[in-house]
Amino acid sequence: MAADVAAMAPQTHLGAATPVTLGGMPFSPGTKDESKDKKGRGGVLEEKALSDTAAYARTLATTKGRNAAWAERAVRESLSLTSEEALRNRVIDLVAADEADLLKKLSGKEVKKGALTFNLNLEGARRVDFPMSPLRKWLHTIANPNVAYLLLVLGFYALVYEFSTPGIGLGAIAGIICLVLAFFSLQVLPLNFAGLVLLVAGLIMMGLDILVGSHGLLIFGGLISFAIGSFFLFDVNQAVFRVSMELILAIVLTSAGFFGFVIRKIWSARRSIPVTGAEGLVGQMAEVRPEGMVFVDGALWTVEGDLAGCVLGEKVRVVKISGNRLVVQKEA
Repeated sequence: MAADVAAMAPQTHLGAATPVTLGGMPFSPGTKDESKDKKGRGGVLEEKALSDTAAYARTLATTKGRNAAWAERAVRESLSLTSEEALRNRVIDLVAADEADLLKKLSGKEVKKGALTFNLNLEGARRVDFPMSPLRKWLHTIANPNVAYLLLVLGFYALVYEFSTPGIGLGAIAGIICLVLAFFSLQVLPLNFAGLVLLVAGLIMMGLDILVGSHGLLIFGGLISFAIGSFFLFDVNQAVFRVSMELILAIVLTSAGFFGFVIRKIWSARRSIPVTGAEGLVGQMAEVRPEGMVFVDGALWTVEGDLAGCVLGEKVRVVKISGNRLVVQKEA
């Protein structure tokens, strides 16, 4: 209604201008005092929004010389028209097949701006397009709930990798970049801080389980917190801002599988018999040498106790390490 020239393409439609939320949800009344009246009409808040929008549409249509009555009905009754119907009812000014046809039909048309009148002379005019810059296209891409969610998770995992293994800082660099980009996306999206806290808490709990060894309890609790936080990370009342259910399930299952694999390997390593260091000597066979010593694993060790009954070169088994001495026993 506010356009100086209103044009539509064939086989399109317009209308249904009743106020809704940004995500397309129906406008809902506010408090209990604003509930619907006995005639089924909307509450005070809804009526205010409808009346204000209808008056604004009617004013714009009148100013541009269009059908003000239909503009109001489009708001109050959610009426719609096809392109041909809109042209017949003076809701639009023309129907154009494409941009070239539109420019051709606009040539010679008069446009009024307040007290001034302009004549559009478009024949031979040079066309200049203003596309998004590469930077704006990139920023537009990452300002997406799924991308923001993925960047947040990848950034945290990159930091976990950096702090859990020695390296040259590549994990930290990648993690910080991902987190900065994620928080850029979050600031332009309807973020739910409770969901963010639950998500971050879940990630931290899963990371801590590797360090403190809670027998998988922190991983279990972390997965629950992470999943709940993922569902409520953004305003779930607006479908356009929800994180994809498939993406959430994929991340949760991947996290569960990864941390489950890590915990299993940690416990397997803890239960295995040492093969290096002093502890690795227990159970090995040692060769008796003079002066109360034995030779094992390429080195001479002093034996705690007496080697009575053993002859030089005889094999004995190491059963214990006591300080820098070995406790051995003769094989039966």
